[in-house]
Formats: sequence, C-alpha cells, structure tokens
Amino acid sequence: MNHRRRLGISSPAFIAITLACIFIVFALCMLLVSSVIGGSQEKVESTQRRLIYATNPALLMDACRQLAASSPSVDGPTHPDPTSPSMPAIVRKVRPRTITIENDRVTLECGTNVYRFGLCVDLDTPAIAATAVSTTGPTTRAAPPMATRQIAPGVWYYAEDRAVPGP
Repeated sequence: MNHRRRLGISSPAFIAITLACIFIVFALCMLLVSSVIGGSQEKVESTQRRLIYATNPALLMDACRQLAASSPSVDGPTHPDPTSPSMPAIVRKVRPRTITIENDRVTLECGTNVYRFGLCVDLDTPAIAATAVSTTGPTTRAAPPMATRQIAPGVWYYAEDRAVPGP
C-alpha cells in the first residue's frame, strides 16, 4: 500500500484564497472607479464656490448670448464644444464639462458623472449691469430645473441635491 501524502493546500483552502483575492481586486477597482467618477468632495465644493461667488454674471450672460447667436439653428438642443479655443474667456473660466443651448437657455454643466451641478442662463432676461450682485429677486421666467440659487437676474446656480456651499 502506497500512502503518499500530497504536498500543497487543500481544495477548500485554494477556493477560499482565490475568492479572497478576487474580492480584494474587486474592492480596489471599485475604490478607483468611485474616486475617478466622483472626484474629491473638496474639489467639487471648490468648483461650486467658484461658480457661485467668483463668476461675473454680466459677462456670463453676454458670453451665453454670443454662444446662442453663433449656434446653428436646429430643432432641439445644441451642444457646443466647451474646450473650443473660440469659447469666450468667462466660459473657459467656468470650465463646464458640457454646454447645452435650448429654448433661450444656456446650461453650463460642471458636475461629475454622479453629481450634477452648474449654471443656467436665461437669455430672455434683460441685460444686467456689469456690477450686478447676487440677488433673489424675481425673473421673467420660471426657474430652471434644479435651480438652487439665483446669482443675478437670469443666471442660476443649480445642484441636484439643492445644496449651496458657503463662501
């Protein structure tokens, strides 16, 4: 009778080690994906503060009017390239991920893949003075979807959770 003892690990131990390794790799991948998609909370709040407190609404309104005037006339929304070198300086300063022009509104989406926020400009609003300050006064049209704070007449900050970071 030949009683050879096998060297190595048993089948149940091999399965357990394999499953543990797969779980660890999966968890690390999920951590990487969530950090890339969501961005850091500090960066998001910094961008939100810049949009609300450091954007000149009069210049933004003028730039959005220029964008809408130079946009091709088509049915439905148009989406100019936000990275275009011909983009107005104030729009480049806002650094939107996407721009949507539709129904006399220009939306500058600055959020992440999982958290939407940005600026919405109502082009039907009369021109505002270059020294305009933040206000909560009424506008001629209803607030855009997700509107959170009116920065100036016709210029709205929006966020899907309706949160407004402090200055």
